Amino acid sequence: MKVILAGGTGFIGNHLQQFYKSQGAEVVVLSRNADREVNGIRFVKWNGIPEHNAAWIRELDGADLIVNLTGKNVNCRWNEVNRREIIRSRVDSAQAIGQAIQTLNVKPKVWVNMSGADIYSPDVTDIQTEGKHTESNGFLAEVIRKWEAAALTFANQETRISVLRTGIVLGKEGGAFPELFKLAKRGLGGKAGSGKQGFSWIHVQDVVGIIEFVRTNDRLSGVFNCTSPGVTDNAGFMAELRKSLGAKIGLPAPEFAIRIGAIFMGTEADLILKGPKVKPDRLLQAGYQFRFAEVAETLSVLTK
Repeated sequence: MKVILAGGTGFIGNHLQQFYKSQGAEVVVLSRNADREVNGIRFVKWNGIPEHNAAWIRELDGADLIVNLTGKNVNCRWNEVNRREIIRSRVDSAQAIGQAIQTLNVKPKVWVNMSGADIYSPDVTDIQTEGKHTESNGFLAEVIRKWEAAALTFANQETRISVLRTGIVLGKEGGAFPELFKLAKRGLGGKAGSGKQGFSWIHVQDVVGIIEFVRTNDRLSGVFNCTSPGVTDNAGFMAELRKSLGAKIGLPAPEFAIRIGAIFMGTEADLILKGPKVKPDRLLQAGYQFRFAEVAETLSVLTK
């Protein structure tokens, strides 16, 4: 089995590297760094834009799985320059992969393109699914629509394409959890703003599990919500985190303080203050068994 991870050097990518290596797969990471091999994993240089006859394109020929994780981190100020780069990095990489696939003699079997749950409106109190939802008009939703369209444009009979609308990814060594853990340990683990905003989360091991589940199920394609079925809000999640830590105090963070703090931290307050409540209906209907399905049990593992 050959697995291609485009932009696979981050938190999720590292977990995918180790999982597929443990399965005996040939793992190739498309990266902006120079070609090299580390612990049996090959890193091949690519620039994330459409091009002709590049060495990385040949790596895709006959691959069993391509996972595209490429994209500038949205944890920044959304000024004009950053907005353009956030969109460009995602759209260009999806178009580069799609155009490369069209040139190959043996098309890859499966292409999984990452996406985001923030396509759903944070102003809707109901739980949102793939089949029943209201889309947001915000910037992140615009990014996601363009990102998904860039990938799904290349849908064909030979390469099965799926997009994963991923929530807040949790893990001990990366994602949002380490910072939330620090806040709670310091007595600052209260609700953010109203606390009513959705906190659609997923453990990184389930992200890996879902990608493998999609790869091995020939009937699965299209859009999937990649979130835990244990739907909660910000206040509920933080309360469970405090409980897991035995923290008696959890000072709340009012909205005005978060908005001021975001400016100094070089990020956007809406990443904290807004969020939809999302349920992974299609995965549940397809029979995926979540390893981490509920908030309490997940946090009891993460805080050990």
